[in-house]
Amino acid sequence: MLQSHDDCGRSNWSSKVKDILYKNGFWICLVTQEIGDVNIFIKMFKQRLIDCYIQNWHDDINMSRRCYHYKHFKSLLTVEKYLVLDIPLTNKRLLSKIRCSSHTLRIEVGRHLNIPREERICIHCLTSRNVLDIDCELHAFFYCCKYNDIQAQYLLNWYDRPMEIPCALYGTELLFQTTTTE
Repeated sequence: MLQSHDDCGRSNWSSKVKDILYKNGFWICLVTQEIGDVNIFIKMFKQRLIDCYIQNWHDDINMSRRCYHYKHFKSLLTVEKYLVLDIPLTNKRLLSKIRCSSHTLRIEVGRHLNIPREERICIHCLTSRNVLDIDCELHAFFYCCKYNDIQAQYLLNWYDRPMEIPCALYGTELLFQTTTTE
């Protein structure tokens, strides 16, 4: 009866199951009406659903303008270590905001205002040092003099500021070019 409803174009739970099987490459189960060992089938089908979900998650991140920075360090769909460490909740929130681009750096604010990426300049560096740098996460973490105290406190001595950060992360040579205006 459910099959005949599906054949007539009526949607029911059976047609939903059929769609899921087709979309995930298990159409042969419908054609042959066989799944073999039930336990093996369930294990394989569950793994296929997980794999497809993770693949779609990666695709969504890679296509998103908002996840431009996030996609470079988030590769696994797992709970991040900093969330379970014994650090103050305030710091966990701040890290989460940076990782999810939920902050007030001009790279993110400018995205909402449709300002071209290369024009999202750090106002502090422009006014205090006369330097044109994109106000992004890496600039704030490693270069912006506005955050010198925080950089000194949390970066310690393990990071020696190089002359350039690899621009491959952002796909543009303009991003970290430092030029002085005259």
